[in-house]
Amino acid sequence: MTHMQPGYPRDEGVYLARAAVAHMAAGEIEPAAAKGLRALGIGLGTGSARILHKIRQLSGMIDPASTQTGVAEFRDAVAVWEDESCPDRS
Repeated sequence: MTHMQPGYPRDEGVYLARAAVAHMAAGEIEPAAAKGLRALGIGLGTGSARILHKIRQLSGMIDPASTQTGVAEFRDAVAVWEDESCPDRS
């Protein structure tokens, strides 16, 4: 694991998001979801479009019917973020 210097949360979030996508591409859904959830929190906290773009990519890679540990928590967090970031069109 890459050790980040304290005070660089955006860089950590970018690395986590990239690692999450790589885990998912390798079929490792549980570490992908765990890293994705951490990256999402950092992405929301920093407002980083690079991180959030990777989170959307990861979300699209995960089968919605997956029941592995952590996947539901990741998908729920992404759903809340997308609901909150999408304006009401009514």
